[in-house]
Amino acid sequence: RKQYAHNGLQLAKRFTLNKLENQRWTLNQQRDKAGSVKEAITKIDQYTAAVKNYDGDPAGLLGLEGSAARIYFKNHFNNIEWSGRRPRIKNDFVNSTLDIGYTLIFNVLEGLLNLYGFDIYQGVLHKQFYMRKSLVCDFVEPFRPLIDIQVKKAINLRQCKEDDFFIVNERYLLKWEKNTEYISFLMEPILEHKRQIFLYVQDYYRKFMKQADPEEFPMFQMV
Repeated sequence: RKQYAHNGLQLAKRFTLNKLENQRWTLNQQRDKAGSVKEAITKIDQYTAAVKNYDGDPAGLLGLEGSAARIYFKNHFNNIEWSGRRPRIKNDFVNSTLDIGYTLIFNVLEGLLNLYGFDIYQGVLHKQFYMRKSLVCDFVEPFRPLIDIQVKKAINLRQCKEDDFFIVNERYLLKWEKNTEYISFLMEPILEHKRQIFLYVQDYYRKFMKQADPEEFPMFQMV
């Protein structure tokens, strides 16, 4: 009942701020940062400030988050020629690999949210949409950089490459014989942070049931 009565704006801002914070941290980890990366960090800081001051419909936060994401991805995957992030379109091997990784962490979070009895279709940032598990989509946001870092690392190590995919209707699909290899390296950061992920969901549940102040809700810190 508390889920349905909550307008979600402050918690939606919390998820968005956590994601931006972790994207900033990810870019800041680059050695010998080029001017474009430093500029991207500055712009993400500006979007962070805009989110903090935002007072409209929660859906509007997705526009701010999306603008920051375009800058982030361009500068995170600066080790390859890449057209940018296009969710679920699978128009290249990088997007397809990111989709696989995000799906893995989505499934982990869905299981934990079900464990604590949440209605996973009732989101705060992602609103209800036919058959979309909106609350899980919310929870995935702060954890996406774990996959982003792992995919970039895998590309550098040649664990992830275009030859591992075949193309059907302009979509890059992973060859079945490569499934185990990809699941293995994409699960590494999830397993490494499994305790933090569990405690994040547990703490969110406790804070939600107490109707705590939004600033008291958990933030996932990249370390």
